[in-house]
Amino acid sequence: RPTLVIVGGPPGAGKTTVAAGLAEKLGWAVIRSDQVRREVVGADPWGGSPEWLSAPFSSAVTQGTYAAMVRRASVLLGTGESLILDATWATEPPPALAATAAAETGSAFVALHCRAPLAVAERRVARRIAAGAAISTATVNIVRRLAGSFAPWPSAQPIDSAAAIAETLTQALSAVRGATTATPRPSEHTARPRPASAATSRSSSRIEFQCPPFALSSATITSSCG
Repeated sequence: RPTLVIVGGPPGAGKTTVAAGLAEKLGWAVIRSDQVRREVVGADPWGGSPEWLSAPFSSAVTQGTYAAMVRRASVLLGTGESLILDATWATEPPPALAATAAAETGSAFVALHCRAPLAVAERRVARRIAAGAAISTATVNIVRRLAGSFAPWPSAQPIDSAAAIAETLTQALSAVRGATTATPRPSEHTARPRPASAATSRSSSRIEFQCPPFALSSATITSSCG
């Protein structure tokens, strides 16, 4: 049966590296929130460093991005294809929506929470900005803000993404392979409390957006929302 993996964590925690490593090892598709966010916005708003509450990072765009990711995942899972969703997954309801999509398609589901010390995450993001090649637009300031608002995620498997890449991927692969033999039921998904600091900037409503068509393939999806 197909498997849906969501890989989350604050910017700089290594989630995109983990998602890409899993995709390479398992031959699964990846949908990245950074790319889908651009599609939801409908233009390229990245002319400079984004502000925390600027349009591309508003509650409406963020929730619309997750909704688009989950819709696409449902289609792929329905065809029997396993895939990985690479996004922050900082608060509910997006993780619950992903778990429901997996349950409705009879798929295994696993959530991975990448964790790294704040100083490590800041250095990674600073290097990424300096290189200027990454699609992610998170800034060091956003890393710091998310570090204080990321909700507890008890249903996710913690991944020490500050470790060596090989060790980190071993942890992630073990969690994913375990999910193929034991699938949580929808009722077992523990809703995450929403921190007060995130409550004012996150919407709990599911917002539907129309997104461009996408290709159904087992290759990594790079034009498909994190």
